Amino acid sequence: MAKSSQPKPVSLRCVGGIDGKVVAASVLGVKQVEFAPHATEQMKIRSITEQEVLRVLEAPQKRDLPTQGGRERWRRYRHDHEAVDVVFTRHPDRIVVITAIKVDIHGR
Repeated sequence: MAKSSQPKPVSLRCVGGIDGKVVAASVLGVKQVEFAPHATEQMKIRSITEQEVLRVLEAPQKRDLPTQGGRERWRRYRHDHEAVDVVFTRHPDRIVVITAIKVDIHGR
C-alpha cells in the first residue's frame, strides 16, 4: 500500500478553550507539528497551505531571520518575487507554528 503524503490531523485542545491543530509529520527530529490558532487563521487569509509550511520546516532556504526571542523564523521561496516565512518554537515533542507570512521579495 502506498504511503500517503498528506499530514494526518490530530485533535488538540489549546489553553483557554481555543482549538488548535496538530498534524503527524516528522520534521526537525519530532513527529508532530502544532498549528496555533493564529497560524491557521493567518494561513487561510494569506493562502498558505499546511504542506507549504511543512516544506519550509523540512527544507528552508534561509534561517535565523529576525523574530521575537525564543522563536525561529525560516524562509522558503515560492518564486523569484515571493517567499513564505514560518515563525515557530521548538519543544521536546513537537514544533509549534506561531504564524506563516507571505513575503514579497524584490531583487533577492
